[in-house]
Amino acid sequence: MRVYIEGGTDEEIQEWCFTTGRRLDEVDIQIWNDFVRKRGWNDSASGRLATWKEESGHTGRADLMTIPDYTDVLGGREP
Repeated sequence: MRVYIEGGTDEEIQEWCFTTGRRLDEVDIQIWNDFVRKRGWNDSASGRLATWKEESGHTGRADLMTIPDYTDVLGGREP
């Protein structure tokens, strides 16, 4: 499979995604949000989260239970 990078604005790329695939509806968005919100908590991504915490010096942070928690802290926000 060949991938060609043509660039474009975020809006152009989003429109291409909608045209090539489909627009998401409210149910799609809710399912995705529910999935991502818990990602890393007792699932197949738990090991990756533990590795990232160790590599970044956050091993002792018991409050970083999910990948969104971890990315919040990396972004300077509270989990």
